[in-house]
Amino acid sequence: MNLNFQIVVPFYNDYENFLKFVEIISNHDIPNDTFLIVDNGSDNNDIIEFDKKIEQKEKCWKIEKSEKNLGFGGGIKFGAQHTDKDYIAWMPGNLKLNPIDVFELCKKFKTNEINILLKANRTGRPTSDTLKTRIFGIVVSLFFGLNLNDAGGTPNMTHSKFFKRIKEIPDDFKFDVFVLYYFRKNNLKVIRPKINYTKRLHGSSHWQTGILPEIKLLLDVLNSRKKWNKICQINIDDN
Repeated sequence: MNLNFQIVVPFYNDYENFLKFVEIISNHDIPNDTFLIVDNGSDNNDIIEFDKKIEQKEKCWKIEKSEKNLGFGGGIKFGAQHTDKDYIAWMPGNLKLNPIDVFELCKKFKTNEINILLKANRTGRPTSDTLKTRIFGIVVSLFFGLNLNDAGGTPNMTHSKFFKRIKEIPDDFKFDVFVLYYFRKNNLKVIRPKINYTKRLHGSSHWQTGILPEIKLLLDVLNSRKKWNKICQINIDDN
């Protein structure tokens, strides 16, 4: 069966990448509203104004705006609240990933399961980024006693019930680590296909400004174990 899915993509003050992102997906045969772009509290209305100028009513993307920045995880959760699809995928908008590759990967993911997570493994990244990811993965995997390697890999996709049931998902960049941890902790199915990454096209990361923010993220993740263990007792099959 083909999945009934939508891909959530948050943007925060990243108008150049947004324009290129829309250009790429608009030049391919993609079903209407496949991509849900979240204007995640940007300082201006450029993204919304761009959308208003588009004449065609049917396009492969739509936009939802949050008036304040909700963080990366918060932006994904906000997008999940604005979709009626059975499955929700997400990816960053920095164009390290080709959105067409993401669409094709999600389209090939065929299942009717609820307790399942697709989380891609990143390939083709700079050696320094790969090394940092491996060190992060080793530390958190040893600390949590589970395989949490490349916890930041995207795209991700899971059933919408996950977002409706689990209310305490982190709003910041711990979001992806928590999602993988939840599925590993509960011995749920995790699929890890490979996907190619490139360099960011425009601008720079809002948080990866050096080694200190990454160390802080690691410490925040480690300090979350007790809280996350309690959250992981919730079953997403529950109504």
